[in-house]
Amino acid sequence: MNPPLLGYERCGDGPERVLVLPGVPNDFAFYGPLLHCLDGTAFSYAFPDYRGFGRSRGIEGDYSFPELIGDVLALADYLKWPRFHLVGHSFGGMLAQRLVVDAGDRVKSVVAVTPAPACGLKPEPATRDFMLGGADKDENIRIALDLMTGNRLSAVWRDWMTRTARQSMTRAAYLGYLTLAMDTDFSEMLHGSATPFLVLAGEHDAGYPPDLMRRTLLSWLPNATLEVIPNCGHFPMQEAPIWLAARMEAFMRLHACGTVEADPHQPPLSIGGPHATRSA
Repeated sequence: MNPPLLGYERCGDGPERVLVLPGVPNDFAFYGPLLHCLDGTAFSYAFPDYRGFGRSRGIEGDYSFPELIGDVLALADYLKWPRFHLVGHSFGGMLAQRLVVDAGDRVKSVVAVTPAPACGLKPEPATRDFMLGGADKDENIRIALDLMTGNRLSAVWRDWMTRTARQSMTRAAYLGYLTLAMDTDFSEMLHGSATPFLVLAGEHDAGYPPDLMRRTLLSWLPNATLEVIPNCGHFPMQEAPIWLAARMEAFMRLHACGTVEADPHQPPLSIGGPHATRSA
């Protein structure tokens, strides 16, 4: 039986295809500030919403990786995209890692934006209960937003993020995907993958700090580069959208198989610079 088609939005009609995988509890709405920064002549973007969120809110599931992989690849097939780049934020970054494991021949490159690592979150019991409590308690989501952005941003923004997440998600999907992110570990399956990765970590992200990225993705992947996003926490599509668009598109142009040219106005990736680290 074929999986149901996820709800999604499109942006751009360029030759390089990009699937943008959101975090949890996020959907397409969280990418609003990024959209006008994207180069739609070079790239075609698709923004799917997972089962139980946003445009896919009415689709139920078991919230597993096999189901997620099947849903994402079904959308790519529907769009007639045999190969594509992946941009994955937070839980979407973990899903991008799993897609490399399960369907790596279809993935040109990955931009992992403040990603959850493939080894899983493995929180302490009290932290686990707090995270799962966000299914019912807005205050838990607000506190998490403050922690993951360095307590730097306004209550107005935090309340909008919380309200938008609550309107987007079903309780079952929130609990299902968060439990998956906490309990999974497929890191051994990812070790040594040759897929190019750009790992972006926010300077003020207490949940997924740069040191965690160095200990995980940068140690596993021979073609991974870490770049730290200055003056940013966990949500660069909200906090630094122009910077994020420039960096991810510069990276994808490097792995575009000759279909798009480098942007002469975009400086090269600062590999070796003060905010960049190459994997060993």
